[in-house]
Amino acid sequence: VDASANPIGRIPDGFTHLVQLSEVYMNDIFLEQLPEAIGRLSAVEILELRENQLTALPRSISELKCLKRLDLGNNHFEDLSPAIGSLYSLQELWLDCNALRLLPSEICNLNRLTFLDVSENLLEALPRDVHHLELLEDLHINDNQLKHLPENFGGLIRLNVLKAENNFLVALPRSMGSLTRLRELCVCQNQ
Repeated sequence: VDASANPIGRIPDGFTHLVQLSEVYMNDIFLEQLPEAIGRLSAVEILELRENQLTALPRSISELKCLKRLDLGNNHFEDLSPAIGSLYSLQELWLDCNALRLLPSEICNLNRLTFLDVSENLLEALPRDVHHLELLEDLHINDNQLKHLPENFGGLIRLNVLKAENNFLVALPRSMGSLTRLRELCVCQNQ
């Protein structure tokens, strides 16, 4: 289903009965909330909800066990439900351009994640166990309020791209030397 760029405003009640859907694109539709029964869409692998007015996720989001790509960029999230840590198949997570101050530690349970974009938020720190995201290849943490990276950051041994510019970083952890696959490192405009 692609309903992007339409002034729909809300998802119709019967939508969650379309249980065979595998891709849902509802970008820029003035959406303020998701139906609580969104978890019924258990076959969904791609869920794009970019450029809406979402502020929260329903608890049933954790039932989307086949979900591989979730795009919540450019919404109004100030915090994120720990239920996101139950999306074990997730490979790509877009949370850019929100107002997140912290990420739930449960995000570190997403051990299949290869791409994470949390740029342009208000993050002051990353979860301590971020190194558990061992398959992570591409990490965008730019334009936040980060003062340091966790000392075990070098555990992200598959990391190819790290965009960390426009923060308040004064140093990088020693463990960064373990990131031997790193091809792109952007740390300009920090302290």
